[in-house]
Amino acid sequence: MSRIASLCIWIMLVGGCERAIERLDFERMRDQSRLDIYGASPTFPDGSTMRVPPAGTVSRERVLGNPGLTTGMTADGDVTEVPMSIDRVLLERGRDRFERICGACHGILGTGNPAIVENATLRPPPSLHELRIRRQAPGRIFHTISAGFGLMPEYATHLSVRDRWAIVVYLRVLWSSQDVELAALSPAMRDAAEAAIAEESP
Repeated sequence: MSRIASLCIWIMLVGGCERAIERLDFERMRDQSRLDIYGASPTFPDGSTMRVPPAGTVSRERVLGNPGLTTGMTADGDVTEVPMSIDRVLLERGRDRFERICGACHGILGTGNPAIVENATLRPPPSLHELRIRRQAPGRIFHTISAGFGLMPEYATHLSVRDRWAIVVYLRVLWSSQDVELAALSPAMRDAAEAAIAEESP
C-alpha cells in the first residue's frame, strides 16, 4: 500500500471518529437517573434504596483473628494490656478521635459536662474520670466503645479497631494529665498551669 493511500485511509478514519464524537450526547450521560441513598426505590419490594447486606457479610476492612484485639476480651476476661504497639502516632490518633467523637458528649477533658448536654433531660454522660471507670481494664473500655452502653451507641461500625484502641490509650493519658502534681511539671508547664488555675479561680 502506498504512503498516499495510507494517508487517505487515516484521514477518513479520523474524520469518522470526529463525527461519531459529535453524535454522542454527553449531557444525557451526565444526567442519568439515579436513586438517592435515603430515598424511595421502585425497584425493591420494601421501597427502600439502601439494602441490608446478606447474612454473614463481612466488611473487607474488618480485622479478624485475635479476639483480644478485636473485642477487648478473651476466654479469661477483659484484656488488661493494650494489644498493640503504643507510640506517638497512636496517641495523636486517639486524641483526634476522642475529641471529634467522644468529646461531643463527654467533653474534651472527659469530664462529662460539655455545653451540648447541659440541658439534657435524660441521664447525662458520666465523667470519664470517675474512679469506677478508671478502674476498668483497657479491654472493658474498648468493649464499651465498640458495643455501646446505656444511651451511648456502638462505635464498632464507625471506628476501626486501631482507632478504638487509640482512644483507650489517649484516655489513660488524659487521666494522668488531670492528676499530675505541679511539682512534677517542667518550669514552663508549671507557670502555664498556675496561670490557668489563677484565671479559673474566683
